[in-house]
Amino acid sequence: MSRLPLIAAISVVAAVGGAVFALATRPAPEPAAAPVTAAALKQLPEIRLQGLDGRERDIREWSDRPQLINFWATWCAPCRKEMPLLEALHQQQPGIAVIGIAIDREEPVKRFIAETGVSYPILRGEADAMAVAESFGPAFAALPFTVIAAPGGEILELHTGELKPEQLSRLAAVLSALAAGELTVAEAKQQLAESRAG
Repeated sequence: MSRLPLIAAISVVAAVGGAVFALATRPAPEPAAAPVTAAALKQLPEIRLQGLDGRERDIREWSDRPQLINFWATWCAPCRKEMPLLEALHQQQPGIAVIGIAIDREEPVKRFIAETGVSYPILRGEADAMAVAESFGPAFAALPFTVIAAPGGEILELHTGELKPEQLSRLAAVLSALAAGELTVAEAKQQLAESRAG
C-alpha cells in the first residue's frame, strides 16, 4: 500500500519531464507571412463571392464606377443602422456602385434583405468573405468595414466602424465629382484625406 503514492509521484514527474522535453526540442514554428497593410494594398483584391441568387459575382462588374463596398453582418447592430443610409445613396446616386458583402450565413442574410428592402447588390460568404475583409490588413478591425474605390479599383479610403450621415454625405460628394470627371483620382484622395483631418 505504501508504494502506491511513490509510484504515482514518479509517474507525475515522468509526465512533466516528458512534456518539458517535448516543448524544448520541437522545431520553431515557421514565421507567418507579413499581413497586407492598407498602405501596401493600392488596388482592390480579387473578390468573387456568391450573390443572393446563388450565382458567383465578381467585384469587377462594377469597376466602371466609383465603388463603396460595405462589409457587414446581420448580427452587427451598427451595420444594420447604417444600411438605410447606404440604400438612400444607392437610390439617389446611380453613378456610385454600392455593394454589400455579408460575412454571414445565407438564410439570415436573405431574411434581413427581404425584411428591409435593401436593393443594392449583396454578396455573401462566411470564411470566404472574412478572408476578403482580412486581405485589407490591419485596417479591417471590426464590422462594419467600408472600402472606397475609384473606377478601375484603385483604393481611395478604408473605414472601420459605422458611417455617420455627415461622413457618408462627404464621401458621396467626392465620389459623385469623381464619377462626373470633375475630380481626378489624386484629387479625390486628397479631398477624402482632408475631410478626415477636418
